[in-house]
Amino acid sequence: MAIAKSRDLNVVGIVRRPELILDVEKLGADFVGVDAPELSKQVQTATGGMPISLGLDAVGGPAAATIASVLSPGAHLVSYAWLSGLPIHLPQGDLIGKRLNIHGFWMYYEECLPKIRAALTEATKVVAFGKLSLPITTTCRPSQIKEAIEHYQRGGKVLLDFNYTK
Repeated sequence: MAIAKSRDLNVVGIVRRPELILDVEKLGADFVGVDAPELSKQVQTATGGMPISLGLDAVGGPAAATIASVLSPGAHLVSYAWLSGLPIHLPQGDLIGKRLNIHGFWMYYEECLPKIRAALTEATKVVAFGKLSLPITTTCRPSQIKEAIEHYQRGGKVLLDFNYTK
């Protein structure tokens, strides 16, 4: 979201539980809706009917169908992870009727490799200007990797500190 906002793009976020709305708004989403049957109409109202030409899916399963439901005809749906462990589900009405373009993305595709340096440079600038931060809950040295992994598995973000003295 921080990269999109740095490019002056509007962002619509979709969450599964209402209690997540505030967290996603704090990340910079212009509108956050809960996955529900009325979501498509809510997004239309919130965006003033502006076309939504790109949807990013990290979840897979039915979440992909939710994203597809708010996309405009000819839009692109990019799947870059499958956190649900399920294949994407898309209604043919959205796939065929809207002529959606479905893409898989992995940053290590051969055609993406030459773009990584520029992407990291852009991301570095967003971080440097304070537009992107991660809620780090603990910092560990590499010698504490076991503790770092255990902390991560309990749900906390870990920063590995390589700048330490022996």
